[in-house]
Amino acid sequence: MQVNILDSIKNISKLDNWNIKESFKSNNRINRVGDSLEEFIKNSFLNFQNDLELESQTLSWLGNSNNPPDLILRGGDAIEVKKMNSYSQVALNSSFPKNRVTSSDPTKNGKNWKR
Repeated sequence: MQVNILDSIKNISKLDNWNIKESFKSNNRINRVGDSLEEFIKNSFLNFQNDLELESQTLSWLGNSNNPPDLILRGGDAIEVKKMNSYSQVALNSSFPKNRVTSSDPTKNGKNWKR
């Protein structure tokens, strides 16, 4: 199933309850805030359905703590989730942005994206 960022925005706009459930993947509180937001954004592409088959059809990469991006849409965009406290902040990345990430591109630790 191919989705894009507009699908995610549409799914979020339909929500009645915007409470983000706290995640316990990380050991410290500040990382848990980021983990929870990442999970919320990932679920917005899945129309907030907890379905592993839909997840595998929609997402090609679920990211990990050492290698950005946080998720990649199958046949589409790479998503890096950043929490910002105001609209005036600009999130800067230390690496030059790419238009496309392929499975042969090296990750931060030198390994390929292929699983």
